Amino acid sequence: MDNRGPEFQYSDSDVKHVGYYKMDNQQIEIIDENQFRKFKPWNGENIDLLNGFSDETCDDFFNQEQHSTLDEILTWIRMNPAHYNLKENNIKFVCQRKILRDFGTFNLNFKSRVKVNGSEFYLHYKVCRYDDIIYISEVPQEEKMNKFSKECCYAGITFGDSRVEEKDDTFSYIVAECRFKDITCLIAGDPDCRDDDGFIEIKTTSTRSFYKYKGWRRGWLQSYLLGNQKLVYGIRPVAEFTLIDVKIENVNDVRRKWGRSEEDTVCEGMLGRIHSVLCELRDNVPEGSTCSFTYKGEGECEFIKNNENVFLDMDYIQYLEDVKQ
Repeated sequence: MDNRGPEFQYSDSDVKHVGYYKMDNQQIEIIDENQFRKFKPWNGENIDLLNGFSDETCDDFFNQEQHSTLDEILTWIRMNPAHYNLKENNIKFVCQRKILRDFGTFNLNFKSRVKVNGSEFYLHYKVCRYDDIIYISEVPQEEKMNKFSKECCYAGITFGDSRVEEKDDTFSYIVAECRFKDITCLIAGDPDCRDDDGFIEIKTTSTRSFYKYKGWRRGWLQSYLLGNQKLVYGIRPVAEFTLIDVKIENVNDVRRKWGRSEEDTVCEGMLGRIHSVLCELRDNVPEGSTCSFTYKGEGECEFIKNNENVFLDMDYIQYLEDVKQ
C-alpha cells in the first residue's frame, strides 16, 4: 500500500539533535548548544528594516541563505568526536534543511519567481547514492527578483540581526535526525539564535494576522525540521518597512492557532510532500550513480540519469570505508 500523501502523521519526537558545529572562514568547529547566538528581547525601539539597503549592498545579504553546503555535513560526520555512524542510525538521506523546506513549501513560496531568462522557476538538484544512502546537493540558479522582493529579504535579515546579543559573521548549525514515516534524514540547518528555553527562528511579516497568509507555514516548517521551540515575528505595515511590533510564539501554538482541522491538513501536507519526494528519489536513484532532478512541486520530479560516478569527496568515501572495518 502506498502511504504517501497529505494524511502524514507527525510528532515532535520525529526530530533529534545529534550535534552542533560552527562555520568560520570556511572552517568547521565542533561546538555545543550553548555556543549559539543569544536572543535579545525587543524593548519597543523603532527599527528601519531597510537601513543601508541598495542594489549594491543587497547581494551579500541574499547570499547568506546559500552559505550552507552538503560538504559541511560530510565534514561534520568525519570530525564528530562521537564517531556518528549513518548505518547504525538508519540514515537514508543526507542534505541541508533548506532542501527539505523547499520540497515542502515550493507551491507556497516559489510560484511567483522566475529565472533571469524569464522561464518558469523550478528547483534543481544533483543526487547520488552510495552504500544505500542518498546525498542531495542543490544546483544554484540565477533568478530575477523585483525590488520589493529584495526589500522583503533584506528586511528579514536586518530584523534577525537586531534580535541577537552579538552579531558576527559566523554561522552555527544544528545537526539533526528528522524522520518522515519510514525514512530518516540527517540534516543541518542554522537557527537564528536561542534563549534559555531553546532554539528560535526569526521572521518578518507585513500583518498582525499573519495566520491568514502563507508566511507562518514556512517559519513553522523550518522550525519543525530542527526541533526549534519558538518563532519570533517582526510586524511591519503592509507597504512599509518600519518595525511596529514583535510577536513571540511557541512553535506548537502556531500550529494550534491555525485551527485544528485546517492546520493539521496544512502541516501534514507540507511534510507529506517532503516524504513523497524522498520516496521518488529512493525509487529512482540507483546504487553507485549520480542523477540530476528538477522539482516542480506537489511531489513531481523529473529525473535525468547522468553516467557519472558519485560526487562525494574522496576523503569522505575513505572515511565510510574505514568505518566498515
